Amino acid sequence: KDLYPSIQSDVERYTTSYIQARQADTKAIVLPINIKNISAPDIVKILENIYFDGIQDVPSKLAGIVLIGNIPLPVVQDNGFVYPSIYPYVDFEEQQFIYDQTKNFFVPNDNPNGQAEIRHGIINFTGAAQYTKYFQKLKNYNSDPQSFIDTQIWYDDFIGNKKYFIAENTNFYINKQIFAE
Repeated sequence: KDLYPSIQSDVERYTTSYIQARQADTKAIVLPINIKNISAPDIVKILENIYFDGIQDVPSKLAGIVLIGNIPLPVVQDNGFVYPSIYPYVDFEEQQFIYDQTKNFFVPNDNPNGQAEIRHGIINFTGAAQYTKYFQKLKNYNSDPQSFIDTQIWYDDFIGNKKYFIAENTNFYINKQIFAE
């Protein structure tokens, strides 16, 4: 919320000209939040409500989030490790982690097959000028993507790939190749 006034025009252009223009039948909504009095479990509840119930009086379903700024990330406690993770912000159905108020952490929910239901990203810099620079570069890219292309060499270690290849990762490998192309 403190950052929003200084980058509002950039964020509005990003949400309308970039996100909505690329995602059919979507409406980007900006929710400036005051991180001084909201915690990660509160954000999870807000996102869950939007995912399952939509916005008031509008038939909708949350398709993705972009967190801008120093937003508190959920902290997961699992197998003796404690670490921040965006996962509770994007996994709503058959959740892998749920918030445990007694431990003050997100803990495993006996569901090893949890998955992200929405697209997600984080944009976090230290000052408004860096956000402005980022959004300007994105605007420039959007207007002329060809100017960002340079001659590159792709190197792949096929011998190493074969040696360490895991058959279960075939889909990930194919996606990597498609993206690389």
